[in-house]
Amino acid sequence: MSAHTLSRIYDETAARLIRARSDDEIRNIGLDHSAKVGADLAEVMFLRIRELAPLTNPEINSMILQGAERVALSVTEAFEAQNLPEGSERDAYGNAALDGYLDRMEVLFSAPETGGVA
Repeated sequence: MSAHTLSRIYDETAARLIRARSDDEIRNIGLDHSAKVGADLAEVMFLRIRELAPLTNPEINSMILQGAERVALSVTEAFEAQNLPEGSERDAYGNAALDGYLDRMEVLFSAPETGGVA
């Protein structure tokens, strides 16, 4: 993950949390934060895949799945580090992070290639 992007995500989340007025708002900010971190990992994984090109479709798919596993693991580790129990909240945050990751991957792999040799 890019340190600059993660720092920006954390700063934005912290600023939003300061202004939060309810538990629901705090939860929604956390879910949004998880989605943004997942999307950031997608960008890093996409760049890594591009660096390793040419890859076969199965190799690309495998790397995408490895990234998805990393997203899920990061949420699990974050909850465990805070001694938070398994359950629907952990699942909600995991799903938000995974949705952010997969949604960003879809956008990145759907974009037409541009550029060329000057």
